[in-house]
Amino acid sequence: MVETFGPGAFQRLPRPQPGAVDTPRKDGLLIWAVTEHEGLYCWRTDDGDPDDWPTAVLTSDGQEIPFACTATEFVCNILLDPEHQFTMADEVDTHWFMNHQDGQ
Repeated sequence: MVETFGPGAFQRLPRPQPGAVDTPRKDGLLIWAVTEHEGLYCWRTDDGDPDDWPTAVLTSDGQEIPFACTATEFVCNILLDPEHQFTMADEVDTHWFMNHQDGQ
């Protein structure tokens, strides 16, 4: 996804604060996005190739919800699938991406 879009954020998926994604947490989750309501979108980094790390949502009450898909697949699903547990498909007609330049 970064190779296609570059660094940035899709609507309401702001990037975490600097330093929040440098290393996996003690529970093996590596944060790649924060949300207004659900909590943290993460990779499960337990093993294997980083390109194959599955996605997990860490809810604001500490529950981990695993998804057997990459971050790219997860973002596509929440943007387009109105039946997805964390959908944004029903909130807007057009989705947007804001490209962040290095250092901003």
